[in-house]
Amino acid sequence: MKICNCKKSKPFKSETVLFKPKMRGRGKSQTFQEYPVSIQVAICENCSCFIYGKKEKDAILRLANEARRKDLGFLTGDEIKELREKLGLSRRLFAKYLRFSTRSIELWEIRNQPYEASNDELIRIKCSAPFIEMHQEEIEALKKQKSV
Repeated sequence: MKICNCKKSKPFKSETVLFKPKMRGRGKSQTFQEYPVSIQVAICENCSCFIYGKKEKDAILRLANEARRKDLGFLTGDEIKELREKLGLSRRLFAKYLRFSTRSIELWEIRNQPYEASNDELIRIKCSAPFIEMHQEEIEALKKQKSV
């Protein structure tokens, strides 16, 4: 948490602040680029210093990762969750279906953690209608594991 410069405890006001975290961008060089995101933080009315904690830091990273994914053409966490729910699978069973760890699915869905292009392609392929149709028995077998 950033500490207020004037070391006074009050008064604070809530304000939207623009952060510009740098993350690896697109292209072969994968140079770092800014992914601007805005969040609400407390601002000291005495010295204009902003105060933020783990919750705000996590929000900045989640939103920046989501912007990066969109920029790279990757699925967002909400889109991955939507695909999983469309299949009717829990995170654990979806991870088993994709052959990833449950933790990876959680990080991708909830925190929009970055991942490789190959992971994005695999998710898109295994969640496409033709692939699902060809592997319906496998998916149904996984769904039965939910009730066991």
